[in-house]
Amino acid sequence: MPSDEEDLKIRLYNLLRERGAREGKPLVIVLDGLDEAERPFSAPFPTPLPENVFVIASARADEGQEQKYLEGWTDNCQLSHLERLYKQAIAQWLRNTDELAAFAEDTHFVAQLDEITQGFPLYLRYLTEELSHAAKQGQDVRELLAQTPKGFERYVEQQLRGLDELELPDERWQFFALLAVAKGVLEKEDVKALTGMRDRQLRQLHQSWQVTRWMRISEGKLYAFAHPLLATTFAAQLGDDAEDALHDLIDYCAKWEKYQSRYALRHYAEHLREVERWEELYAIARDEDFASTQQQQLPDEPDLPLKTVQTALLGAAEEDKTEIMAEFVLVHAHRLGQTNAQESPLDALRSGSLKRAWRLADQYEIERRILWYLLLAWELKDEGKLDETRETLDKLQKKELPHFQVNWDTRWQGDYAAYFLAYIFIQNKDICSIKDICTVIVQQILEKYHRITLYRIFSNYGDLDAIEEIAVSQAEAREFIKHTNARKTSEEIENRGGQHSNFLTKAEEYAKAENFTALREIVEEVEKIYGWTQLEALGLIAKKLAEDGQPREARSTFAAALKLAQEAEPEFLKALALAEVAEVQVKVEQKKEEEIATASIAHQIAQGIKSHRKKERVIITAKIAEVMKNADKGEEAKAIFDSALEIAQSIETQDGRVNSFTIVAKAQVRAKEYPEARKTAQRIEFPWSKAEVFGIIAKAEAEDGKDEAQATLSTASEIAEGHSLDWVNALFTIALAQAVIDEEAALATFKELLVSAKKLLRERDIYLSKIAAAQAQAGEISHALETTDEIEDESELVKALSWIALTQFKKGKKQELLKTLTAALQAKDKIEDEQKLIQALKAIVGMQVMAGKGEEAVRTAEKILTERNLYLPGIASWLVETGDRENFKRLLIPCVYYLDTAYQMCGLLAKLYPDQATDIVKVVKEFSVSST
Repeated sequence: MPSDEEDLKIRLYNLLRERGAREGKPLVIVLDGLDEAERPFSAPFPTPLPENVFVIASARADEGQEQKYLEGWTDNCQLSHLERLYKQAIAQWLRNTDELAAFAEDTHFVAQLDEITQGFPLYLRYLTEELSHAAKQGQDVRELLAQTPKGFERYVEQQLRGLDELELPDERWQFFALLAVAKGVLEKEDVKALTGMRDRQLRQLHQSWQVTRWMRISEGKLYAFAHPLLATTFAAQLGDDAEDALHDLIDYCAKWEKYQSRYALRHYAEHLREVERWEELYAIARDEDFASTQQQQLPDEPDLPLKTVQTALLGAAEEDKTEIMAEFVLVHAHRLGQTNAQESPLDALRSGSLKRAWRLADQYEIERRILWYLLLAWELKDEGKLDETRETLDKLQKKELPHFQVNWDTRWQGDYAAYFLAYIFIQNKDICSIKDICTVIVQQILEKYHRITLYRIFSNYGDLDAIEEIAVSQAEAREFIKHTNARKTSEEIENRGGQHSNFLTKAEEYAKAENFTALREIVEEVEKIYGWTQLEALGLIAKKLAEDGQPREARSTFAAALKLAQEAEPEFLKALALAEVAEVQVKVEQKKEEEIATASIAHQIAQGIKSHRKKERVIITAKIAEVMKNADKGEEAKAIFDSALEIAQSIETQDGRVNSFTIVAKAQVRAKEYPEARKTAQRIEFPWSKAEVFGIIAKAEAEDGKDEAQATLSTASEIAEGHSLDWVNALFTIALAQAVIDEEAALATFKELLVSAKKLLRERDIYLSKIAAAQAQAGEISHALETTDEIEDESELVKALSWIALTQFKKGKKQELLKTLTAALQAKDKIEDEQKLIQALKAIVGMQVMAGKGEEAVRTAEKILTERNLYLPGIASWLVETGDRENFKRLLIPCVYYLDTAYQMCGLLAKLYPDQATDIVKVVKEFSVSST
């Protein structure tokens, strides 16, 4: 049998494929005691299982508890929780034990065993083992059973008294205690260094059955208790010996540089957190040499340095140390970015380690994790490594996979997935196992929009049969084949690339040479000149290379794009975080001067943002100007606002200019610079956007008691005159302003919009939902609830209810809010479409926080797998709003996988702990990539 886990999986897969179940004779595979394996491992079986093959696996776990050794085993299976073993099973256990088989028919003996062990399998195993050993020694089994205490803990206590009578050498007791307090496997060199035992003494351990029966000793080199529960139970009974052993073990881990112990590299941080040696924990998490040694000594565990930082972050949360939480949020995000930049999963695969490639891919968020797995499978397929291809696809398919979103900013992800799947499938469609897994994955991750992309690639290759084989339904396949233009994708590349053939030619040359530094430079130029995103440009180059028969270079270019997708402008993120903290400082008494200093630092950092990143520059510049104005620095604020307007005006695209002027105008409104906001609004080129901004200004002016509000509202109304649902957002802002100035006018506007919306056929519920939301924002809750009664689409109903809940929250109507939440949950349960369900869950999370159900909100958030960097900070901000520090801290770890969310969490920490804002400024200001 192969010793390597991955080799074993491949061998088992081939065995099942070649010698699996025969017709009329099912093959049943039973794996007992997953919890007793040397380390957790994933199910080594193909998904789906071959026909007529069944797997039964068991492990100890409380009902509803997902232990680490069960990860991946409980997906797509039927779960059964067995409370205990009953007498019939105990009797069968005895029959299967040679020395005790005679007692199986003794009902009194079986009843005694049942009463003593309470059917607990772990107790039963060790007790029957002891009874069997006694039988071999000619001892009285019944008498021994009669002396056995009820309850596993008392049994362990009895066994320790028995060990005392053996007068074991001190080093054996120390060895026993060490294993009881260890968090994982100890290697032979660890044991020798800690106990002073020699090789001969370790070999002699096997002579002490009373000691080794509790242990798992692998090839004389690895030592651990046979089950984690045994270790914790013995540790509790060992008392002072266990405490001394733990102290010695931690001191040994502290000498990791001397011993290079893999145990220390894995578990030192956990021990420090457990004994609350906080400063030592923080020091080891900051130590770059420790992280580097982890990578060198344990290359197949690339996430170890991140786990160390996470442990430190959890420690800071327990201590409630705000500035240290901020520090490790940033350290983790930067360290992850560095790891991913230094070596991609494709690099690891090409270096010969598929296992490390998988582990590196698993460090990414779910969207790019999927893409990396598919890219690896494509590479393996082209290298002729079909077993590894199957295994990679199978590992991916067993994960909890979401559909890719079809949003404008992220739809490239589904496009990439379609391309990767196409090139995996095209040359392997006759290999049933790969074809079947690809078909399942398509159904798991691709919406129809992205499936069409997949079908087009097959169509380009003239392979219409592949479309029928992989399509989610034959009707969809026939519809596509009937209407498709077989050259559409190629024409997209030719038409788009033909306009810029010089760029494509030069970029292809760099890609073929794998000169990605030069390729990035030319792609950045394209972004500046043509307005393409770098992901679009790199994707176009990669697709062209694949079409030209250069798949290896295509995969390298796709890999460069996937690495690029995580990159953000650090200066922008840092400046934005500092601006958020400055906003907090201005609200704290006697912090105004510090706030001005923080805003000035943010402004200085913002100057380092690349010149072509104009939208980011507008956002941060307008934000800093707003903060300055609120700090009573009007002249400085005006100059900075003017700078933001200059940047906005220089943007080449009309869309970009409109969005940027809108951003500046809204910031001016928040800063109460109403005349300047009106001037900025006049520069907006789209009339519907201009009307919307004037409506926003009018509402703010009215709420602020400004006489100009009516005139501003009239301007907005004049621009929007003659329009209805086609300008719905503008009309809503106008109605919200009317609600402050003239409630009757607002009600009339809503009535008119409702009449128009009810006449629609396809988008009726979408507009009704928007109207209900606007009514709620205007404070017209009763009217909003009446509108929701008309909404048939449950996902749109949930959206509307979330806006109603927000108004109820602001008005302090807790009971009404709880009713609204209940209605939203009932509507959510009726949603079948996955994309709509995700949107509904996002809305419900916010409602749960507002209702004071922060813990439930965090659990709901865990069900949302996609675009986590976009919605997690929003949930965190609501927890800040409600002052829920404990549940806010539960979001720290999920947010450290993205640089943008990490910086946002620093700003939110300042809001949650306003007295610590200055400490957070210091952390953010001084933090840099080099500091990690």
